Amino acid sequence: MSKDTDQPHRVAIDGRSAWRNPLRALARTFAWGVLAFGCALGFAPASLAQAVPPAVVRPGAAEVVVSRNVMVVMRDGTRLATDVYLPARDGVALPGPFPVILDRTPYNKDGRGTVLVDWFVPQGYAVVVQDVRGRFRSEGRWIPLKDDPQDGHDTAQWICQQPWSARAIGTVGSSYEAATQHAL
Repeated sequence: MSKDTDQPHRVAIDGRSAWRNPLRALARTFAWGVLAFGCALGFAPASLAQAVPPAVVRPGAAEVVVSRNVMVVMRDGTRLATDVYLPARDGVALPGPFPVILDRTPYNKDGRGTVLVDWFVPQGYAVVVQDVRGRFRSEGRWIPLKDDPQDGHDTAQWICQQPWSARAIGTVGSSYEAATQHAL
């Protein structure tokens, strides 16, 4: 608590308010996302550590290569705009596979993944950020939460089919983004 007020100390990150240690909060959110996704797939918490391999720290992998607005096709043909960030060296993506951090958002994926990318990609993760159905660059009509279970599942399947994917997906986000995790 701050000495002057009864409010916890907050700092601004990228013009947005966040708790003092955003990386700890991000790691906590990531851990809960992995747990939720693992449980949704039928993993017991004890087996979750074996199911999701740790990120491989790759020395010199501080670079990032991005594929913007990859249109991922859902089961009904609707295409969702997706950005994929991969570890790179000398401007070329490193050969995977990588565990994946997934963020599905109605808040505009452009610029949303900055903290995720800066933290996770140099540690050997791929980061996937997607506009949900009917929002910003994604096709379709947005009806809050209606299509998120199927779209999240289809996105996870798409991720697992990619050559850069280790088929281990953690999810992150709060507010509506937390609901997209729950919908998985």
